Amino acid sequence: MHTVTNYFIVNLAIADILVCIFCLPITLLSNLYTGKW
Repeated sequence: MHTVTNYFIVNLAIADILVCIFCLPITLLSNLYTGKW
């Protein structure tokens, strides 16, 4: 974590993990219950 590039890559990875945790289950459940699956 000494360079700006490493900080940027870690920040993008954390953002991807948060999207997977919060957005994917909600989208999956809404698709299952509305019959779009």
